[in-house]
Amino acid sequence: MGEIKIKNDNIDLKHYNPLNDFLFSKYMAEKGCEHILLSFLNALFNEYDKKINSVEIIENKSLITSFKDEKDCILDLRAITDNGEKIIMEMQQRNANEFRGRSLNYIFKEYSRSPKKSKEYNYIPHILINIMNFEFCEESNFYTKFDISETRNKTCKYSDLFTAYNIDLVKFRKEKKIDINNKLTQWCIFLCQNHFSKEFKEVLKMNEEIKSAHEKIEDALGDGEEAWLYERIERKKQEIRHEIRDAKIDARKEGLKEGKEEGLKEGKEEGLKEGKEETIKEIAIKLKDKGILLKEIAEITNLPIETIKRL
Repeated sequence: MGEIKIKNDNIDLKHYNPLNDFLFSKYMAEKGCEHILLSFLNALFNEYDKKINSVEIIENKSLITSFKDEKDCILDLRAITDNGEKIIMEMQQRNANEFRGRSLNYIFKEYSRSPKKSKEYNYIPHILINIMNFEFCEESNFYTKFDISETRNKTCKYSDLFTAYNIDLVKFRKEKKIDINNKLTQWCIFLCQNHFSKEFKEVLKMNEEIKSAHEKIEDALGDGEEAWLYERIERKKQEIRHEIRDAKIDARKEGLKEGKEEGLKEGKEEGLKEGKEETIKEIAIKLKDKGILLKEIAEITNLPIETIKRL
């Protein structure tokens, strides 16, 4: 792949992480990225004999709740297809215990607040897409589709209004043989390019939309401030991973199951608190000024969304 040329000489980035929330928004979720998103969606849908002709990216990614005690949701990507289907896409980095429930919460909130097509209550179909950097199901392909159907007879569907697609990048990296001519495989190579550097070079020659996504990332990283934000996000995530790892080691030494879970929590919290509070707030302010989603800032800094709103 070669080195990415950065205009800011103080930042040395030889590779980039396309799973980074900030970069994802730059190449997939902003206005002007419709052709890239369309290519990705059709690469996925084609595996199930489905195709769309156009897509509109929704800039407002917030799901505002109408219930007093319920928290608002902020999504990675919202879009609507030419068929009128609503798309929600989430980049899932960690297999948190609440992942499945949280993802369903996102899609059902969106569904409950969507306008109806007509007075006859012809409801709008909704599609949830999770790009996951962890294994979801042990015995499955790296891409899976879920719907609501009868347990014994899959042809008997309860409804076509909800469909979920998962892309398991961990499972994809374990594939012994990949078809580089397959569009979905090309996108997964892009998302896992540090594991497929040779193949990624070929994909850039084969797929114009992936090349366009690559160029948008290079443009973003060519901006000194945006490159700084990207690097700080990556460093902060690495710090959290190290803190969780150290907490696991300490918990194992104690030999207590409860100590393990508590160690994970305390390791993450203490690592962020000790001498870093001001730095974390400074990062949060810069991310907020740059228009990064509050949910993403909260995940990176471990600050509550309400605290970030006040900064």
